Amino acid sequence: MRLPNSVHTSRPWRIHELTRDFRLEDVWELPGVGGPDDFPLLVQLIASGDPSQSSSVAVRTLFAIRWKIGELLGWDGPDAGLGSRVATLRDRLPADLRDAPCGPDFDALPFTSVYLLEDEWAAEIANRTMHGVMHIGRVSDDTGGFRAHMAVYVKPNGLLGSAYMAAIRPFRHLIVYPPMLRDMGRNWRAAAACAGRLPAVERRVPLRSCVGTIIQASVELFVRRLYRRSFFSSVFMGGFSIAKALFLAWTDRSPSSRSARRTPTDAAADPFLTDRGRSGFRARFGPEPSSTNPL
Repeated sequence: MRLPNSVHTSRPWRIHELTRDFRLEDVWELPGVGGPDDFPLLVQLIASGDPSQSSSVAVRTLFAIRWKIGELLGWDGPDAGLGSRVATLRDRLPADLRDAPCGPDFDALPFTSVYLLEDEWAAEIANRTMHGVMHIGRVSDDTGGFRAHMAVYVKPNGLLGSAYMAAIRPFRHLIVYPPMLRDMGRNWRAAAACAGRLPAVERRVPLRSCVGTIIQASVELFVRRLYRRSFFSSVFMGGFSIAKALFLAWTDRSPSSRSARRTPTDAAADPFLTDRGRSGFRARFGPEPSSTNPL
């Protein structure tokens, strides 16, 4: 859910000291409520996220297009990033923040952590178009838990950067951020459930998820065998993705399923929502790597 910028600027975040020459682009609230000790878990989940594994085909497609354009135009080269075109925000850190932990390394996205505190985390990115900052803040609620707010700061790089940010703004707001935030929320709830931080009643597996697991296992076995032997593997890849999306839509039709998306119950147990550990279709259905071949 998008929030007014004033929700972020009214709080005494340390990031304000470092981003006076940046523009606050937008502020979002991540779905879900964390427990008292869940903030490091959330930070690690965000850092390990990979847009190429998003549940949204549109998100995966837009990121693939962006990386390809950046490769062709040289937007993301080493001479366009942190420490070359722009200085890292770590050079601006006061002494107390310089002694604090930097935060986790990112698995897929070209971000670099700046600092990590008990209630906030900042990471930065730079390329030919802009210098950006992602800030995650821990906002306590009345239940003893917290909600997480994500703020996006941007410093465009000249006319190119301003035009680029204006062009992608509707895509970010309407197509990219909503499904990405939903994925974050689902993975956050699932990780909290696996860590035993949810009540047992919220961790029970509903019947629909059990049936879904059986159907998924049967379909995956069939597709794996078909994929290994078929010349038209890309056709089966696309067809399976569409069939899986239709099955997900069917399992979400009932009112109880729609309400469960706002609670940790089914999101934590549903394998379709929480299985983000493998890297794509080929990793799941392709041939198993030979133990004697390092490639």
